[in-house]
Parts: sequence; C-alpha cells; structure tokens
Amino acid sequence: MALVFQIEEFSNLSVPLPAVLQEYVDHGSKIFKFYVIGDKVFYAVRDSMPNARFLKPSSGGEALTFNSLKTLPVATNEQRPQTGAEDGKLLDADLVEEAAKFLKGLLGLTVFGFDVVVQEGTGDHVIVDLNYLPSFKEVPDSEAVPAFWDAVRQAYESTRGNANAQG
Repeated sequence: MALVFQIEEFSNLSVPLPAVLQEYVDHGSKIFKFYVIGDKVFYAVRDSMPNARFLKPSSGGEALTFNSLKTLPVATNEQRPQTGAEDGKLLDADLVEEAAKFLKGLLGLTVFGFDVVVQEGTGDHVIVDLNYLPSFKEVPDSEAVPAFWDAVRQAYESTRGNANAQG
C-alpha cells in the first residue's frame, strides 16, 4: 500500500500491479470495522492512520509505502483531533447498517466485513475496504457464533424452500 501526495511520486512508485487507486480521506484517526453475519451487523472502533497533514511531512517528498497486511501506521496522541467528540457520536450506525443490508443484497454475501471512516469536516461516511472473509476478531464469540449458526440455518431454509417451490 502506498500514500501518494503528488502526481510526480507515481513515477518512482514500486507497488505490485494491478493496483487500486483510492482517495485518502482525513478521518480523525478512527476507523469503524463492520462485520456482517446473516442479518446481524456488528462493529468496533479502532485507532487508525493520522490525517494527511501529519503524514506528508514525514514522507520526504516520496510516496509512503507500507505493508497493509501488517500493522498500519497509527496516529499518535498529538496527531489525533482534540475535538472532544466521542467515537460513537461520529458514526451514524443506522446509515451504515442500511449500507450493510444493501451490500448484502447487491453482492449476495451472507458473511463479510467492511471498514468505514467518517470524513472530517463533512461527516460523510466512506466505505474504504470490503472483505468477504474478515477475521471477526472484535466480535465476541458469544455473539458471533450464534449469529453464524442463525445465518447458516436461514440460508439452508431459504435454499430448501426454493427447492420445494420448484419441485
């Protein structure tokens, strides 16, 4: 993964191709990890990368590269906004749950995850990643396991009902 601050930085960039280009959204160093299992939607709040104004000076005029499969750079206390807003108040959970239902239907997935950031200044909710097999590490087993089995049962009953209707 790389953060590119100026168009000229693409010329020396060495990342595997093909690559996906995505705008970096200043998000107050918080990311919301959503997990969908059947009809259940869970989320957790995690510290995230600092806003671009903090990253750019450390780049030395070069693109910042890092392995996204390992730990991403996380904002220091000095780089986090001092707005006093609580994490949960930044997020419109109902809006994101509606997005989860939409994605579930659109993609035909029963189990998946996605990450949302809330853009500073606008409050826009931006989906920045989607994973069809997330870790669910932030969802307690006592909630994830029953949700998983409910989703399996619903999928089975739906398939069985469709087979009976056709036969």
